[in-house]
Amino acid sequence: MRFTDSERTSYSFDFWIIAPVLLLLMAGIVLVFSSSFYWAQRKGFNLGPYHYLIAHALRVAIGLVALAIAYFIPLKFLKRFSGQLHLVALALLFMVFIIGHASHGAKRWISLASSFSFQPSEIAKFTLIIYLSEYFARWMRKIKEFKKGFAIPFAATGLTAALVAIQPDFSTSLLIFALGISIMFYAGVKIRYLFLTGLVLAIFSAGMYMKVPHVRKRVKSYLGERENYQVTQARIGIAEGKLIG
Repeated sequence: MRFTDSERTSYSFDFWIIAPVLLLLMAGIVLVFSSSFYWAQRKGFNLGPYHYLIAHALRVAIGLVALAIAYFIPLKFLKRFSGQLHLVALALLFMVFIIGHASHGAKRWISLASSFSFQPSEIAKFTLIIYLSEYFARWMRKIKEFKKGFAIPFAATGLTAALVAIQPDFSTSLLIFALGISIMFYAGVKIRYLFLTGLVLAIFSAGMYMKVPHVRKRVKSYLGERENYQVTQARIGIAEGKLIG
């Protein structure tokens, strides 16, 4: 759905978007407390069993504040600075390899304080969508051309996905790639370009599966249940206690 500038200045909320988001947030808070209170109490935190609950609730509050701020950002600003915003996101992805901290063999996070860190890849998802949307709106008349219609947006998508893949974070990289290809498809890029891209992506994914043990392990874990401990335990819990425990 597209909004005109006059419609956007009214700042009306879409109930059918906001309500499910709030319900999911509340459900998440309950589930975090349900799954963490015993461990928090056992660890002996000052807040007792509520340690992880309060920490998660604070993060939710910060997210809601960020959501409110983002909502009131004028669309003209996002349109005008979409390219610069994505360049900032790419710079943050580069900085992960310099100042990011490693966890389980991967560098994906940048810490701003002892208790606050973020993943630049999450920012890159948002900025890529904004950039490609503005790009295709500006060059729609040349959407069927190879350079303007495919090569440039594909390069932006590929560079973003590649920087995430070498962290390594292959699942997020594939998601970013899928986002870019989806936007190109809906914008009207020639199907044969997208088909060739999909073929290259399939070959690349097969190569990653065969050559990278981490990727192979994740795929096998997803397809099977022997190493998928959390899902298996959730099914056992529902079978024994149903949804209310």
